[in-house]
Amino acid sequence: MDHGANVNEDDDYSRRPLQLASIWGELKSLEILLHDTELIDDDDNFGNTSLHFAASYGHVKCVDLLINKGADICRTNKAGRTPMHEAAWHFSRGRLYTLL
Repeated sequence: MDHGANVNEDDDYSRRPLQLASIWGELKSLEILLHDTELIDDDDNFGNTSLHFAASYGHVKCVDLLINKGADICRTNKAGRTPMHEAAWHFSRGRLYTLL
């Protein structure tokens, strides 16, 4: 970012670096990206936000960080599922407790 990287650049699925860091569980990257973007609840082509991805992939620390930074825990994707639904769908008790 110090060299001009665009943190709001989309890929072919309309996913941005914040969402990709959530998918990969890159907590440090997520912390850095959250300083440079206001798009915490931005979604991809399927309506998934960073919180949906962190919840579905089991990245509990990323889920905690996103919630503490104001991510919408009630936001539904195009399948009608919230991040809590995603955590349950992929069954993770730790993720569910964090979202509760």
